[in-house]
Amino acid sequence: MSTLNISMLGRMKVSAQEDHSEIRMTHVVQELLSYLVFNRGRSISRELLADLLWGKYEPKHARDSLNTAIWRLRKLFQNSQINDKNYIATSVDNVCFISSGDFYLDIAEYETLWDRIRVNSKELSTQTVRDLNRIIELYKGDLLEGLFIDWVLTERERLRLIYLSCLAELMDFYHSQNAPEKAMEYAQKILTVDPLREDIHREVMQFYLDLGQRTMAIRQYKICCSILSEDLNISPMIETQAIYEKAVSNSISKPQSNAIPVTTSLEKKPGPQDAISSVREAVENLEHARNDLCLALQALQIQPDR
Repeated sequence: MSTLNISMLGRMKVSAQEDHSEIRMTHVVQELLSYLVFNRGRSISRELLADLLWGKYEPKHARDSLNTAIWRLRKLFQNSQINDKNYIATSVDNVCFISSGDFYLDIAEYETLWDRIRVNSKELSTQTVRDLNRIIELYKGDLLEGLFIDWVLTERERLRLIYLSCLAELMDFYHSQNAPEKAMEYAQKILTVDPLREDIHREVMQFYLDLGQRTMAIRQYKICCSILSEDLNISPMIETQAIYEKAVSNSISKPQSNAIPVTTSLEKKPGPQDAISSVREAVENLEHARNDLCLALQALQIQPDR
């Protein structure tokens, strides 16, 4: 008989471990299974389940619908060569999801890793870094995407906060290791989930400056300004503006050598290759000058004519 594999981070996926064949189920059966799995090991009253899934119907209709959903779930397991009795125990009044056989659940591993990280929070060891990265790998998306039941929304936010905490830990770790590219990778993942985090926008700006990419730091500031204005109708904090001004100031003050070498009559006249090199150098110098002009105009909030 096959054993069971359930993923709840992102879109719910239930499969047989041996052949990885996905078990397709209706929306209602998925809601029933997800609640039982999340409360695995606990006996849940049939009355509570019926009210949770069919609360808008008459009690008898709700209870009959629950019985049908349990029957369908067991049938799906049996059709996938899974022994349903290893996982679903029922009585007259209660239903329980158990695991007497082999069973994998992504949120179980997710929470076990997080508990271990909290115990070892004083020291970010190599093992802890591995655990943090494993949590990020497990997080395929928000808990049970597509389901909008009250209990799911509450747990979804809790698991999302764990994910964001792990990203922040790794961002700080790689920053302390003088690896701004790696630190920025985790910072950008935070902003993908929570774009209103101005403190993270600020970190990204500083990472770009550490890498000598002032134009990108300025661009990140513009992104931050746009998000804060559209969503919260506020301006960036003084700390954020200070990093922006530093980026613009560095860009303007950077010396550029725009002089084109001049030959005297005593020097050897340039040949065709020398002329080509001079043209290339002049074009490069012109491009540098144009970039500096654009950055200076951005600082003055003026758009250059093209």
